[in-house]
Amino acid sequence: MKRRIIVYFMIISLLTLGLVMIGFGIGIRQYYYQGIANTFQSQAEAIPSVLSRETDFTNKSLEEFSSEIIKNYQINGSELQLLKRNGKLIQSSTGFYEDKTYLIDSDVLDLKTTYKIEKNSYSGQKIMAVYTPLVFDGQVLGILRYTTSLTQVNALIINLLIYGIIICIFIAVIVFFVSLRLGNIIVEPLNDIINFTKKIAEGKYKEKSKILIQMNLEK
Repeated sequence: MKRRIIVYFMIISLLTLGLVMIGFGIGIRQYYYQGIANTFQSQAEAIPSVLSRETDFTNKSLEEFSSEIIKNYQINGSELQLLKRNGKLIQSSTGFYEDKTYLIDSDVLDLKTTYKIEKNSYSGQKIMAVYTPLVFDGQVLGILRYTTSLTQVNALIINLLIYGIIICIFIAVIVFFVSLRLGNIIVEPLNDIINFTKKIAEGKYKEKSKILIQMNLEK
């Protein structure tokens, strides 16, 4: 019985710690990823629009201003691509052009910044692609697509998870010793009552349990 109590107690504790770690992992991942997206959005919004001197824009005129847009909106440590509203690539800060069309979330066309976790087609590394609208006079003229490597961020998240696991192991050890103590407190009186009941069943009426002796002493 003592072993069962300890096992059940440890299973509940480990399941609780596991759920806490899952929540912790999801939370810090969302925190850092959303922080990167917010950084790109804030810096893009802080740059004065290079389109403010024009009043009528078409896809063609946007292409004519693509070099200036890339130059002004580029952020160090990331690649910037200028896309049309339909996701078709116009120009990239790397100077490399490919005939490619990206899937644009409808939220971006509603003036919201979104991000996706993708794989670099050349290096195979995980990257974050942040899509933020290029807005003029309340209208989305194009899409700014920032991409940055997640290698360092993921390494930081893994380190935090390792620290979390170490703490959980330490807590689990403490819980194990606490469960041993609780097991003794719970099981010993029960075993005493069971033994006393057996002795009564065997006709040994003069036998008294430790519990009854303690009750008599308390009186």
